Amino acid sequence: MTDVNVMLCTIHDLRFEQPNSWYEKGLGEAGCLVCMAERLKATRDDLDKAIAHRKVLLQAIDLKLTLQINEAGWS
Repeated sequence: MTDVNVMLCTIHDLRFEQPNSWYEKGLGEAGCLVCMAERLKATRDDLDKAIAHRKVLLQAIDLKLTLQINEAGWS
């Protein structure tokens, strides 16, 4: 048994190695670094979209409250 587990990413045709000690420590299996970077970028893009939507919703709520205050003559 070798000290290193050799894996191949079929998407990017990359070969990478992972120490077998990771399995023994329960750290799981490493993935292709390019695949992980792509997933991370997609997650960050989704987060940026969610933050932008949140900002728009907060602005809409603020506008609605401002209009309600003005209509009631509280200002």
